[in-house]
Amino acid sequence: MAISNVASVTPADADLLQSIASAAAEGKLDPEEAIKALEAEVAALEAVKPPEKPQRLTSALIAQRCVEATELARLSQDDVAQRVLGLTRLRLDRLRLDSMDGLDVCNGATHVMLQHNMLREIEDLTFFNKLQYLVVSHNQLETLSGLTHLKSLQYLDATYNRIEMADPKALPTELMALELTGNPCADRRDYRTTLLEALPELLWLDDVRVSAKERGLEEHEEDEEGEEGEDEDEDEEDEDEDEDEDDEDEQQEAAGAGSTGEVPSMFLSGAKAAIAAELAQVDSLLEHAGSPDLTTQLPPPPPAAEVSSEPDIASDPAALYNKALEAYGVNKDVESTQAKVRAIHERVRARREELQRLEAAREE
Repeated sequence: MAISNVASVTPADADLLQSIASAAAEGKLDPEEAIKALEAEVAALEAVKPPEKPQRLTSALIAQRCVEATELARLSQDDVAQRVLGLTRLRLDRLRLDSMDGLDVCNGATHVMLQHNMLREIEDLTFFNKLQYLVVSHNQLETLSGLTHLKSLQYLDATYNRIEMADPKALPTELMALELTGNPCADRRDYRTTLLEALPELLWLDDVRVSAKERGLEEHEEDEEGEEGEDEDEDEEDEDEDEDEDDEDEQQEAAGAGSTGEVPSMFLSGAKAAIAAELAQVDSLLEHAGSPDLTTQLPPPPPAAEVSSEPDIASDPAALYNKALEAYGVNKDVESTQAKVRAIHERVRARREELQRLEAAREE
């Protein structure tokens, strides 16, 4: 293999060539091996591409990437500017951008994709109040910044950058999905726990769903279920106690009715006492006025039927109560009972009017 095969070596590699030639002349290195080593070095140098020059973001570049070519061809320069201002989805990946300067003309955007660029920081998003989706993966970011004011941001993809520390304070608390895989910060022990504690709305972290256990909700739910169970037990105990008290009251009423032989009805006894008192008052007034006692003119109340003292009724308070109501004729006809009460009130009213007439005649 001839030396001419590596004749394209630059002057910067002359020292390396000289050292290889000297080693071959002194017998320290086989000439063929020296040539192969030199050719490999030259091939490696030629394979390395020169660094690409960063590109500046302009309205024309944004329009070129985000507006259809057929539509763009029909628009004037002013129309292009207006079209760029109204864009909501920006696809600006792989443009060799080392800065976000110039992006502010599209501050109404909801989706911005800037992956595979040369960005070193997140900037110029001050007025992006509607931004929901931001992708800055495969850049050269070392920190997360300029994001806390983005209250509408729900998804952030900053994978494969150089972020050493994921500061939760640099992120909006409304964030629902976060991707940081491929950054040094993702290898930290407390990485996931720290972010979940600071971001209460986060549902996905590095494409892994946030579980209820990570949020500490399982224990809370178990505690609530235990408290609900205790409350139900207490309610059941209270109901049992109320039923026992009701049973005791019924038994006491039945025992009192059986011992006195009277009807166990507070309503009937109270109504009878009130009517008797009212009649007595009217009779007293009539007697004072010199009118004969009209109490004897009222039809006598129906005789009370004898309450059976059969063992099955005495042992059942409800049956005893119903039997007493039947004895007084209450269950036979409710309207009849109400009519009797109205008749009594009418007689009382008539007596009062008669008393007033007697007093008026007496004064004359």
